[in-house]
Amino acid sequence: MKIIKFIPSSNISKEDKYLIAPKPIKSLMPQWWKSGESEIELDGKTMAGMKACIPFMDIMLSGYALVAPFDIYISETKDGDVKVSWNSPEEWQRFIAERPAILGATIPRPAGHHPNGFVWSSLWGWKTPRGYSVIVTHPFNRHDLPFTTLSGIIDSDKFEAHGNIPFFIKKGFTGIIKEGTPLVQLIPFKRKKWDMVVDTLLIKRVLRKSNALRREKNPKGYKKALWQRKTYR
Repeated sequence: MKIIKFIPSSNISKEDKYLIAPKPIKSLMPQWWKSGESEIELDGKTMAGMKACIPFMDIMLSGYALVAPFDIYISETKDGDVKVSWNSPEEWQRFIAERPAILGATIPRPAGHHPNGFVWSSLWGWKTPRGYSVIVTHPFNRHDLPFTTLSGIIDSDKFEAHGNIPFFIKKGFTGIIKEGTPLVQLIPFKRKKWDMVVDTLLIKRVLRKSNALRREKNPKGYKKALWQRKTYR
């Protein structure tokens, strides 16, 4: 089993109660997923529900999360601008920073978000084994969150320092991003060289597998026959 090492910032004491360690993201599945359906009845037939879609679930369970170390308060000014605040000791006052408007001005904003660019000032770095990098992204399929974190890749076998992770806040949201909310998803992967080809000879094989799953009429056919569990702990 490979090991990813998380390294706290030297500016923060390890005894600081706000220094919440990254967590396997599978421990942070949202309530809407837990309450979701595995099967539905439609036109007298039993069909697979949302929770039977293993690829959808798989990406949400993969990797680790950086979480909010305390409650973050979001409000809007009379002019419709966004305001971010939080209560914390002085050493945490730069946990969130607003970027100058000129920085990243040409980056398209996610639809429905304020134009103001912010960063999570991550107080954790991470070290992966040789040849492994980490995808840094918004928590997959978490469109319910009132912000969108941008994505990148860190070659964390060579660079393990903490840094800034950009994000935008949704328009119209006023309220609290609660302590423990996943802010960033981290997925380690092994770097490889890839070449692309178009292979029409595989069509018959693909159809055979698809037809076999249909004949089973089992919504868990993919999970039972093909899926491989990934482990992050």
